[in-house]
Amino acid sequence: MQRLSHTVIKNGIFNIIRLGASAAVALVLPPTLIHHLDRDQFAAWALLLQIAAYANFLDFGLQTAVARFVAQAMERGDAEERDGYISTAFFLLIGAAALGFSVVCGMAWLVPYMFKQAPQLLIPELREGLILMAALSALALPTSAFAGVFVGLHKNEYPALANGGSRLIGAALVILAVQRTHSLVVIAGLVGGMNLIGGLFLYTQARKILPSMLLSLRLISRRYLRTMTQFCAGLSVMSFAMFLVGGLDLTIVGYFRFSGVAYYSVASNLVLILSGLASAATSAMIAPIATIHARGEYRRLGEIVLRTTRYVTILVVFTSFLFFLFGARILTLWVGPVYALNSQNILYVLVLATAIRMLGGPYSAALIGAGEHVRALFSPIFEGVLNLVVSLIAGYYLGPIGVAIGTLVGAAGGIALHLFYNMPRILQIQVSGRDFLFRSVLQPGFQLFPALAGIYFGVSGQLPGMTWRSLSVLGGVVLSGFLLKPNFQLHPAKV
Repeated sequence: MQRLSHTVIKNGIFNIIRLGASAAVALVLPPTLIHHLDRDQFAAWALLLQIAAYANFLDFGLQTAVARFVAQAMERGDAEERDGYISTAFFLLIGAAALGFSVVCGMAWLVPYMFKQAPQLLIPELREGLILMAALSALALPTSAFAGVFVGLHKNEYPALANGGSRLIGAALVILAVQRTHSLVVIAGLVGGMNLIGGLFLYTQARKILPSMLLSLRLISRRYLRTMTQFCAGLSVMSFAMFLVGGLDLTIVGYFRFSGVAYYSVASNLVLILSGLASAATSAMIAPIATIHARGEYRRLGEIVLRTTRYVTILVVFTSFLFFLFGARILTLWVGPVYALNSQNILYVLVLATAIRMLGGPYSAALIGAGEHVRALFSPIFEGVLNLVVSLIAGYYLGPIGVAIGTLVGAAGGIALHLFYNMPRILQIQVSGRDFLFRSVLQPGFQLFPALAGIYFGVSGQLPGMTWRSLSVLGGVVLSGFLLKPNFQLHPAKV
């Protein structure tokens, strides 16, 4: 019988591969664009990407819902139910795509009023690029249902190949195009077009894997609509909250200080690597947990959350440490000294905010997989509203760094509500706030401390001579490895 840990690890690996493609794009594309575009053009491109992505927030959690219900239907061997949920999601996503396109087109019309500090010559191009990108995103949105199908089948390699491959090819085309033209419309068309091709690839592969799969309006029933809308109601609230957290930051910066958009975009692009690493691990939990939940095996869910959180803590603490230690140097090598000087403080604040938020990722994924997220909606709403309010106030007074502070305050508020509000109430996932904080966060953090201290003293020049520096790094890593060893000797739970 396949083990849960093996399934989660496999899916997590392919999620990380997909992340690797996104990270490669995030690392390679900005310095290339910065070299060929001036600061304002690069800022306009960053805003174009963020605003066009608003359409994707309108998927109302349907992709996640498909993954959960397909996993449960396949566990029961019910092909009719599987196709009913897939068809329901697909046609709902067509409606969401139309709504998203309308929203982005409305924002394109408001561009001159939203970004009054932007050069007027950029406004027409920004508008046209937004409309083109919105149209292509709208066409691609319904195909996200098939990404959910593959996640439900525990075949995350297909979304990884489709999304990662399309982004890499799109980035390569942009690099070639920007050497010949500075047109934001052309660049938007290339990126949006490749995303659409990636979605079509998912559809064709889903047909091959499930040749009996049917897509039809006749398969939609009141039961499927009711079940899916009830499940997605909570996910829609969570998605909207995440939109408040990460979907408005560049827009707020552009409204208050257009000149800071380019610097904030550089910092947030680099932080995507940290958030992507953690989310790759946690998102892989949803389908296996849905399978366990379908069997009524609730006692193991809490321990799975604690175990996965320990792994995420080790990952985000170590990665965040490297950002703080080498962030300024990385930025300088990556985008040059001018961008590095204006981006480094924003980077540090965003890294800390992202690390705090990612600690709650496994618990949030378990809530979704078990269908208990509808009982925990206050925390993402609170985090999103707190983030928005603080970002607006601090952004007005402090500029881009103030928007980053809003993200940090919101993340701290969100994890606090998990500890003191959700965990004591939601008993189906039995996690105590005390165990979560001490066993899964503070304990692995302290176990990592010798390695972090050893690396710091080894590379910061605090110790004389290469021998002492090497011994510092080696000794710290060995001691942390010894302390961390029990975390990786847990008996895996079977699925």
